[in-house]
Amino acid sequence: MLASFLFSKQSTLCFLALIHVIIIGFWYFGFEGYDFYDDLGYAKYAYHMSQGNFQLDASLFSHRVAVISFTALIYKLLGYSDWTTNLPPLLWTLFTLNLLFWVWYKRHAWIALLMAALFGLDFYVVFFSNKLYPDGLVCAATFTAAILLWKVRTETVSRPGLYAFLFILSLWIAFLAKVTVFYTLPFFFSVWVYDLIHQKNLLFWKTALIAAILSVLGAGVFYYTLFGDLFYRFEAIFNGHYVSPNSYFDKDGWALLKRLSYEPFVMFMYSGMIIVLVLAFPALGGWKRGRWFVYAKEERYWVGYTLIILFFFWFGSTSLRYYNPIALFARHLLLIVPPLALLGGKRLWKLNDHAGMYACLFALVTIVSWLLQIGNQMLLYLLLTGFFGVVFINARWKVWKVSQKTGYLFFLIILFIHPVYSMQKPPATSYRAMKEALFTQQPLLQDALVITDYLTSTHLPHLFDYQIHPASTDFGDEAIASKMDRYSQVFLLVYQHHLFPDQAEALNRLLEGRISLEKLHPLVQQKGFRLYQIQVPEVRRRFAPGVAGGPMPY
Repeated sequence: MLASFLFSKQSTLCFLALIHVIIIGFWYFGFEGYDFYDDLGYAKYAYHMSQGNFQLDASLFSHRVAVISFTALIYKLLGYSDWTTNLPPLLWTLFTLNLLFWVWYKRHAWIALLMAALFGLDFYVVFFSNKLYPDGLVCAATFTAAILLWKVRTETVSRPGLYAFLFILSLWIAFLAKVTVFYTLPFFFSVWVYDLIHQKNLLFWKTALIAAILSVLGAGVFYYTLFGDLFYRFEAIFNGHYVSPNSYFDKDGWALLKRLSYEPFVMFMYSGMIIVLVLAFPALGGWKRGRWFVYAKEERYWVGYTLIILFFFWFGSTSLRYYNPIALFARHLLLIVPPLALLGGKRLWKLNDHAGMYACLFALVTIVSWLLQIGNQMLLYLLLTGFFGVVFINARWKVWKVSQKTGYLFFLIILFIHPVYSMQKPPATSYRAMKEALFTQQPLLQDALVITDYLTSTHLPHLFDYQIHPASTDFGDEAIASKMDRYSQVFLLVYQHHLFPDQAEALNRLLEGRISLEKLHPLVQQKGFRLYQIQVPEVRRRFAPGVAGGPMPY
């Protein structure tokens, strides 16, 4: 009875529900605070939009209005908190998961489940379900556009004009979230050219072209009216480039060669995305037929979509002024996980056919991961190597009398390991404890000056859910002394996870040896932060505030 249920069509719904539980569980229990940069930048703009005083500015973050407006709507409906700030990425993740599953469920429930599991249990998909970054929205919107176009090309739809409108709307939402949507545009352009040559889907493309032209003209007029420049958003992007460890326009040829050759593979291994890449490889590499595009036209569509995104991620530039490949952050490539999961899920259904190849590829990935000392991911790759090795041996020599679906159950269990482990492990930060403790200090800090690190200072109102707006400055501010004279209450806030070397040096100068960093660190680590009250009369000279009475109990 149990076995028949586990392998039934209805059981796939139970597994889908379990994937939802894992993602939502990680969203809640795995939340460890913010980066205090991109994420809280969007949150700040969204808060201002919800209050009716949002303005576009020179920051490229302010122009990602799809993220900002979606979050602002949540604030307007549910109020401002950490959970409402992180609700949008959860909704984008669950939307993509369900779109992938339900589009294929009627065709084949278990293939739909395998696709959904490969997407929904991908670690970085789960990881960014509670982080306010635009990449999850770009992933959802571009995949929606790809699905709409695919349905028009493979089914007889009654309203192609409506599909065209929704297609352009999806791409426009992605564009208003982040310009990584451009990775997908060459593919859609190539499909348009193909259909135009073969006189197919002309009503769809006519409607889509009109909607696209009107949208672009409208955006151009808007930016020209506001900033006097049709391409102001792109100027903001180009001007936002700066020298950093993740930029390439300032690096030598060797650094660029590594970025364009093997480093993206290393990123795939560190992030865990190598799993869906390996599983999709038979389709991407034409393993079965010896050519790139294999099997049905439907699969050629998704193979083309995936390969073009990969190509532009690998070799594209973030600037037209100089060649600068995009930084190798896994979130930048979240939009490729759904099509890889789609292709990989279809290949997994032919488990015995590809098990030997999968075992060899995952063995190679495991060895490289061991050489790179990747750690936890290596153990996962080792499990997958063993799993596919056992499947290959059993398919070849019939050692055990088990069905393929039993293998799928073991495979799903392996995929669950990393998200479940990450959800229940002790938090890496003490953000929740810090915020809870600081909330008790709201009356004290209402009219005070708070001296802290640059990141915390920039987003300090967020720590109080914008209920109060204490004045703040950072350790390295040259005008600290004059600012402190204006307030009767001055506090020093040291946040453990933002005490970078340059900040620590500025803090040391500020304290002038009254509290050594060696003594400060153990105190801070007790709760992740420390709050000190500083005597204002002692700050008449620069960087000599003194610390009165030692640390406060919080």
